[in-house]
Amino acid sequence: RGTLALQRAAQASALVAGRQYCTPDDIKPLVIPVLAHRVILHADTFTESATQDIEKVIQDILEDISVPL
Repeated sequence: RGTLALQRAAQASALVAGRQYCTPDDIKPLVIPVLAHRVILHADTFTESATQDIEKVIQDILEDISVPL
């Protein structure tokens, strides 16, 4: 369900930008807001900084993934 939500959000972003197709620039800014609440780093670790840690992990993954040409 998370990937479907990300897909729909990216499609909406592209539509607002006046395009009928998505680009990586539509997807990357939406990954953290759409998926962060679905990620659990450790089942026993629920602290105030857990949300920031999850966002950092997702950001690190996004930086490591190259955009296909």
